[in-house]
Amino acid sequence: MTYQRPTKVYYDGDHSVTTARQAVLVIIGVMLGTAFSPGMSGDLLHWGASLIIMLLATAVMMAISVGFSRRVAGYSADTALYAGVPGGVSAVTLMAMNSRADLRIVGMTHAVRILILLLAIPPILQSVGHVSLQSGTQDLAQWLWLPSLGETGYCASRC
Repeated sequence: MTYQRPTKVYYDGDHSVTTARQAVLVIIGVMLGTAFSPGMSGDLLHWGASLIIMLLATAVMMAISVGFSRRVAGYSADTALYAGVPGGVSAVTLMAMNSRADLRIVGMTHAVRILILLLAIPPILQSVGHVSLQSGTQDLAQWLWLPSLGETGYCASRC
């Protein structure tokens, strides 16, 4: 059995996914916006160097990732490009759908990248002294706010 992916992305008129994504982006935007204060404007001059360094580091890491994917893993140019580009999994996968990229490889590469970041960043931040990973005291009330599997399934079926 061979894998066949659609050549074009078609929507059947159900915009619930798009609406939910936009709502989440609005919430994230509000959260980011409330993190800024008027006192931070004095630091704008110092941000330029950081932004340039981040832009260059991102370009270098993308070039290394695409090169590794092409030469070592043997991926096609489209697959290597979309697997190596930084960004949201959903946005990159949608862009890759309109190319000859292998969507399975692109999705798995991004999932592994996210997993590695989630596992690697906390110990790195603790080692440089930015965060403490010591477990705090947890009581039953902290766990009760988490939705159960039944509630999650119900909400997922309604969206």
